Amino acid sequence: MSYLVLARKYRPATFDEVAAQDLVVSTLKAAIEKGKVSHAYLFTGPRGSGKTTVARILAKALNCEKGPTAKPCNVCARCKDITAGVSLDVIEIDGASHNSVDDVRELNENVRYATAGGHRIYIIDEVHMLSASAFNALLKTLEEPPAHAVFVLATTEVSKIPATILSRCQRFDFRRIPPPALATTLQNVCAKENIEVEPEALAILVRKADGSLRDGLSLLDQVWTLSGGKITIESVEQALGLIGLEIFFELTDAFVQKDAARTLSVFDRVVEKGADIEDFLDQLLYHLRNLLVARLKQHTEELLGLSETERQEYVQQAEQFAEGDVLRMMKAISDLKLNLSRLADPKILVEAELVKLAWLDSTVDLKEVLEKLESGGGSSPSPGSGPKGSFSTKPPGSFSTIGVASTEYPVRASGTAGMPSPLPSPQSFGNAQSASKASAGTTAVAANVPGKAVEGAVWKQVLDRMRKENPASVSLLEQCHPYFSEQDELILSFGRSYEGMAKLKFGGRGNGRKILDEVLAEVFGRKIVLKMEFVANGPAAAPIAPVPGSSRVSVDDWLEKYPDWKEIWEKLQLEAIERQPNRPETN
Repeated sequence: MSYLVLARKYRPATFDEVAAQDLVVSTLKAAIEKGKVSHAYLFTGPRGSGKTTVARILAKALNCEKGPTAKPCNVCARCKDITAGVSLDVIEIDGASHNSVDDVRELNENVRYATAGGHRIYIIDEVHMLSASAFNALLKTLEEPPAHAVFVLATTEVSKIPATILSRCQRFDFRRIPPPALATTLQNVCAKENIEVEPEALAILVRKADGSLRDGLSLLDQVWTLSGGKITIESVEQALGLIGLEIFFELTDAFVQKDAARTLSVFDRVVEKGADIEDFLDQLLYHLRNLLVARLKQHTEELLGLSETERQEYVQQAEQFAEGDVLRMMKAISDLKLNLSRLADPKILVEAELVKLAWLDSTVDLKEVLEKLESGGGSSPSPGSGPKGSFSTKPPGSFSTIGVASTEYPVRASGTAGMPSPLPSPQSFGNAQSASKASAGTTAVAANVPGKAVEGAVWKQVLDRMRKENPASVSLLEQCHPYFSEQDELILSFGRSYEGMAKLKFGGRGNGRKILDEVLAEVFGRKIVLKMEFVANGPAAAPIAPVPGSSRVSVDDWLEKYPDWKEIWEKLQLEAIERQPNRPETN
């Protein structure tokens, strides 16, 4: 007798043997016991989750000589024929190769003929591959089939099934086999076949199976063939062409040490082993994911498919990373995978990205720095000292990215000079700005002091009005710095690059200048004498007050309000880069 692979040998023969599909199984068993079997079912779920297997068990349950019964005997002639795939009452159709109207027309003609006894089961696998015309031809038969016919449609892509088909079927969603259930099933198979397997090796098989029992059994079969006797980690990695976890731990350790040379050396060893670069990036992404989970969670049971020793190793190394570091690394690897196909030699691109990751600085929460300043601390945080990470050393020419929680401004730091004395907190400044905006009427008068810049809250009123009256000019006004001269004239200071556009918009007696004069008079409560100036380097744009209902404040306002804070900014050599926060879409 020819060898029967494990995936077929240990295919479930009864509902009770189906793994991890309790809801589907219990519903079908109840329908059989109560005589409420539907004429059409739709089984959807990932590969290897048991869709076709459950369809065959359902066929046996309906056609068993002792049935219909929820527990087919598997010993009668009908059950044996169905198990062997030779029953005339169970017709399996491959939707990928029988997807035309002619195929469905033939099915419609044959379904009318009665069976010798029991039901005739039509199992259409990969039903989403049927053409639109074939689906339309199936509608009438699927809605009102003969009493003896039961249709079971199986698919991995339910989104491609027309709504007219979905409405005629009872839908059952099969889920991926959870790792514990998958590991238990593989362990039971190993026990029956007298296969000795190391727990760590079994964990790798579970992880590679990715929730598919068929894949897990196929991988076990493949590794067993190579190892012969005991299945070890080495035999699994050799048979499946995997890269050992120690390589990835060494690689991320090189990231921690910011050792670019060591990083390239580790990657060279991976390439010398003949590993596929895309598989390497997939495994690296999964490794970084495990580091992130280990960093975020106290209990690491969620690190799926790992032995206890590996979990502990992840927990230890995760302490050396901030969450922000790992997220940025994962984003970089994901972006890299999208660009691999553009180069003839992707190895160069991967090497460059790995060097960038090795030189990547740790993130730091600016709020943590401010708290240390307020408490009189002069030293910056150390790596791993808090949930948001730290400052760290870096090669020349690189920069750090600092997350500013209270202002939502990314900040770049190129130095870590000594910290000055404690300063007012950004929260207190935000409160001051809110109070300023609340009393806009009084601030408009106060802003008219000659020789002083227009306050951000007042200028925001001007921009808001212009946005309603003349939206096309707002973007240009946002680039100027407004201030009152000693002669009480409102000066709009632009950079040289905006001279032509500013003169065109506001230089003459056109509609733009007229609307701007009216808005200024309304906001300031008097007629304003308006002039423009143009400077070589271009002044900073006028600071804008916080957005209503938001904690965001202007960094420029911050610096103008607190000179000591400006001194800190300059000593740390920080630069603010404004970005728009992600806002939920509104219907």
